[in-house]
Amino acid sequence: MRRRGNSLLTTLVWIALIVCLAFGLAGLTVSHLSSINYQDNRQQAKHMARSVVSTAIARIMQDTEFGKSAKPSGLLQVQSEAAIGRLSFEKDHGVPYSTNNLEQPNSTHGSEGQAVPKNSAYLIGVGTCGGVTQRVTAILAVPPFPYAIAASGSVEARGGLTIGSLNSLPDGPIPNSSTFLPADLLANQSGSQSVFLGSDTHVSGDVRSAGDIVLDPSAPPESIQVKGQLRSNSAPEKIPTIELSHYDPLINGSQYNSLTQAIYGNGQTKLSGINRREGPMTVQEGLFLDGANLFVHGDLNVLGGLTGKGVLVVDGNVTISGQSDFDSSNGMAVLSSHDFRISGSDPSGSYFQGLVYTEGSFNADKVTLVGSLVAAGEPKPVKLTETRIFQLPPPVESAQPLSPSSPAPSPIFSTTSSNGLSADFTVNGNTLHIEIHSSPPAILDVPFGPGGGGGPQAGGFQALYAPDGPVYSFFAQHNFGPSTNITGVLTTIDNYLHENGTSGGTVTGPAVIQINDPSSFLKLNERIRIVMWKEE
Repeated sequence: MRRRGNSLLTTLVWIALIVCLAFGLAGLTVSHLSSINYQDNRQQAKHMARSVVSTAIARIMQDTEFGKSAKPSGLLQVQSEAAIGRLSFEKDHGVPYSTNNLEQPNSTHGSEGQAVPKNSAYLIGVGTCGGVTQRVTAILAVPPFPYAIAASGSVEARGGLTIGSLNSLPDGPIPNSSTFLPADLLANQSGSQSVFLGSDTHVSGDVRSAGDIVLDPSAPPESIQVKGQLRSNSAPEKIPTIELSHYDPLINGSQYNSLTQAIYGNGQTKLSGINRREGPMTVQEGLFLDGANLFVHGDLNVLGGLTGKGVLVVDGNVTISGQSDFDSSNGMAVLSSHDFRISGSDPSGSYFQGLVYTEGSFNADKVTLVGSLVAAGEPKPVKLTETRIFQLPPPVESAQPLSPSSPAPSPIFSTTSSNGLSADFTVNGNTLHIEIHSSPPAILDVPFGPGGGGGPQAGGFQALYAPDGPVYSFFAQHNFGPSTNITGVLTTIDNYLHENGTSGGTVTGPAVIQINDPSSFLKLNERIRIVMWKEE
C-alpha cells in the first residue's frame, strides 16, 4: 500500500510539473507570437512611413512648389490592407506637418519647433499598423555647386594646380600657404586618361572622373596632394548648360549700343549698359565692364585683362591675357560658345573673378580664377598650367535669431504692368533683388542709375536675366550709398516695366538667379539632394 501511495504521489507531482511546464510554454508561445506580431506591425508601419515620404519627394522633384501655400498638399496617404502612411504640409491633418522651404532665402520654423534651413524641405511621414506607429523624417536640401572645375571632357594640370574654396573673400591677394575649404574637380570624359595631375598639385576636395585618374609618375613624392577621394570610373555628373542666345539683345529684343569698331585701344576700354558687337573684336589695353552686358557675335581678344562687373557673352573664341591684380570689387560671368584661353604673368598676381563658362576647349596659364570653371557641351580638353582655382565663399545667412512670431519677409515694392507683367523688389543691405513673373516668358533689361534716373549710368548695375522653366527673373545688384534715392530707383524701374513690359499672363512664382553661381543654371529638381533620413 505504501508503495502504491508513493507511486500515486509521484505521478501526481509529475503531472503537476508537466501542466506547469505546458502553461509556461504556452505563455512563452503567446508572448513570442505577440512579439512577432508587434514586429510585423512595426515593419509594415515603417514601410508605409518610408513610402509616403518617398511619395512626397517624388512630388517635390516634379514640382518644387508642391506643399507651399500656393499649391497645398492636402493629406498624402499610402495604404495597404492593414497599414497606412500619412504626410501633409498642412497643420490640420492629425500628423506633424512637413515644411517646403525650397527657394527661400531665410530659415523658418517647422513642426514641433524644428528649424528648417533656407533652400530645404523638412518631411515627416507617419506610418500606422495595428496600433503601432513609426515615423520617418527626411531633409531635402539644395547644396551649392561643389565643383571648382566641372568639365565634360578631360582635365590636364601641369606646372602646379591649386583647387580650394574660400572661407571669406580676402582684402588682398590669396596666399599659397592658406588653408582652404573643400572644392572638387569633375571630368566626365571616359577613357584611360580622363584626369592627369602633374607635380605641385593641391586639391582640397575630391577628384571625380568618368575615366581613369593619372598621377604623374615622374612627380616628386608628396608633390601631388588630394585631401578628398580619387573617384575614378564614376558615373558622369550633370553639368550646367547655358543657352547663350538668351543673352543676345538682337534676339531677345533689348535696346543696345552697337559697337562698330573691330579694334579698341587708346587706354582702357570702358563699357556700361547693354552692348553688342557684330563680328570679331579686339581690345588692346584692357576691358572694364561698368555693370555692363556685352554680346560679341564673333571672336574676342582682350589684351591687358578683363575687370569690373557684368556679363560678357561671346559666340566665338575668347582670348584674355594680362589679367590684373586682385580686387574684391571685380566679379563677372564670361560665357563662350567656342574655345577659351586666359593667361597672366603669375598666378599670385594675375586674377580673374567670376564664372567662366565655355562650350569649347579651355586653356589657363599662370592665372588665379576666383569663381568656378564650367566646360560644358561636347567633350573638349581643359588644360591648366600654373593655375589656381578658388570657389567663392558661400553667402552668409543673417545671424539674427529666428522668432516664431516674425512675419515672412515681403517685397518693399511691387508693381504690375498694364499688360499683366508683375515684379517684386526687395532691398537686402546694398543688394536689390528684382523678381519678374510672366507666362509666357518675358525677357527684359532694366537700366537704372544711382540717383534713380533711367539709363546705363555710372554706378548702376544692369539687370541680369536667365530662364528658369516658364519663368524669367532678374537678379540685380546696386551699391546703394547714403545719398542714393532708393525710391527713385524703384520708381524708374516701375515706369520702365509699364512702358516696356512684354505680353504677360499667369504669375507662376519667383526664381532669383545669380549668374556667378553655376548651380543656378541647373533646374532646382536636378540639384536637390537627400541630406538626412531618420527612422524612429
